[in-house]
Amino acid sequence: MRKLLRSLLNKLYSHQPQLVSQTATPMCLFTSLPILHSNVTQKLIDDSLKELQIQLKAKNYLTELSSSFDTRVEKAVKDFQHDNDLHEDGIVGPLTWACLYHPQLSPHEKKITSEKRKAIEELHVLLRKEGFSIRDLNGQYGRDTERSVRSFQRTYGLKPDGMVGPWTWAILLGVRHKPEQGFPESVYLLLRQNLHLLEQVVMIGCIFVGIYFSPLPGNKPPLPETLITAYALACVTPVVLNLLKIQRFWKANPLILQYAPYALTGILWKPIFNVVLARINAT
Repeated sequence: MRKLLRSLLNKLYSHQPQLVSQTATPMCLFTSLPILHSNVTQKLIDDSLKELQIQLKAKNYLTELSSSFDTRVEKAVKDFQHDNDLHEDGIVGPLTWACLYHPQLSPHEKKITSEKRKAIEELHVLLRKEGFSIRDLNGQYGRDTERSVRSFQRTYGLKPDGMVGPWTWAILLGVRHKPEQGFPESVYLLLRQNLHLLEQVVMIGCIFVGIYFSPLPGNKPPLPETLITAYALACVTPVVLNLLKIQRFWKANPLILQYAPYALTGILWKPIFNVVLARINAT
């Protein structure tokens, strides 16, 4: 009887499926299948592999080129992904390609390298194709560029922080759903493209209210003078807030508090003007 049970157990365990090795790289359908188009050939795949290794070598992640995607190339890809806050899977998808070719851009950088200057020029071209009007100089990440980037990020569900990282680059370059151009969407896009004008009106309005209803002692200025003063302060205040690095703090607050510094500027417009005049007279 024991021999019979033992033989049955041996047969049962011999038919159990083998477990997949946990060291194997997990591949989902999205990453295991290639991107297909009319120009896909074996030569294109070979050239892409060579170009990948050239980029990794230029960034000091590889020392020698290989004829295949071997373990050295995979490790170099993972190291690059780790250093750029990407998922370390060793798979070169749209985000990794975008990060290889496009540096992260920020509106708060003081020193702009030649690589980033070229990237900003490309960013301007892509944003203008989306219908944004940018008055910043080529290679300059100014206020118009930042507003356009934030607006684009809001449209496609990204964090509107003005930072152009891999996700923003990938979506700018076409990795997204084609937007519909119905009547409501067209109105929304028109409002989105002119959002910076609305922001300027709100800034001027907040400063105007601060000046006209200031609790500080003194006579209220005439209406035309109040409008001119509010417009002048609206041009200067954002620059000062950026220099003092206060803008980031206020942007993190609810919308009703984001324009509080402008109302405060209006309330304190007389002391501000007195300080400026004193500095001018001192020089």
